[in-house]
Amino acid sequence: MKEGFLASTPGGEYLAPPVMPRPVRRAAPLAPALMLAAACSGDAQFSTNFAPGFVPAHHKVSVLGVYRDGHMSSESWDAISTRIAPALGRASCEVGYDAKLAATHPALASAIDDYAQANGPTDDLVTQLAPASRGDLVLVLTLAGHPPRQQSDLVGAAQAAGVQNPATGGSRGAMGGGMQAGGRSAAPRGDRTPRDTNVVEMSASLFSVAEARSVGVLSLEYSGATVEDAVARFATRLAQALPGAECMGWELYGKVDPERIRKSIEQ
Repeated sequence: MKEGFLASTPGGEYLAPPVMPRPVRRAAPLAPALMLAAACSGDAQFSTNFAPGFVPAHHKVSVLGVYRDGHMSSESWDAISTRIAPALGRASCEVGYDAKLAATHPALASAIDDYAQANGPTDDLVTQLAPASRGDLVLVLTLAGHPPRQQSDLVGAAQAAGVQNPATGGSRGAMGGGMQAGGRSAAPRGDRTPRDTNVVEMSASLFSVAEARSVGVLSLEYSGATVEDAVARFATRLAQALPGAECMGWELYGKVDPERIRKSIEQ
């Protein structure tokens, strides 16, 4: 299946199954980070962390793009941009990593994606890209997972594919015995309403161009019904976390050296 943000089965919609990335070098944590907000609203759990001294209001924000399933995904941004852009004060928002970059500057797009696949979208990568941002903050979105599906839906999808119950036995297939999509354990057999426990996870990491470091992260763990609802809720919380934010674009061409990015991949 060609990569896309949404896919569908007889059991409903989901984010395309995640590709497990290689171990990555994580960006340095916010130390000491200040937990400004943590909220649980039924099927959505939010947390917001800002570095001490960071003032979240009225920033110019350059969105690098979406990191999903171990690589940068321009298709995922296309799918969620109509929700995220208004949260950043614009009807549309130019991002750094998109289909246009891949078409006009393939060497740079390839270097960014290769780095992200090897290490994730770390502070080191953003530091190299930050001089080309028009904003004072760089925002990187991360997406993973899919909404839970009732066991009856999972069985229907499996039967349509010609296999037996994916959670309780029969054909082991790619899942293996007793494991559901995403590698989490299936519900106990005695539970009459077992559910797939996978969730949609979204986060927005904030990098200060002036300070050359991460200054915040907003995250969502969602177990509701649809991806669209998850994105809509995340966008609402993002607008609340960054009041008065305005999306700004990039001037990547000529300001970023693809070879330097490549050389830093294994450092």
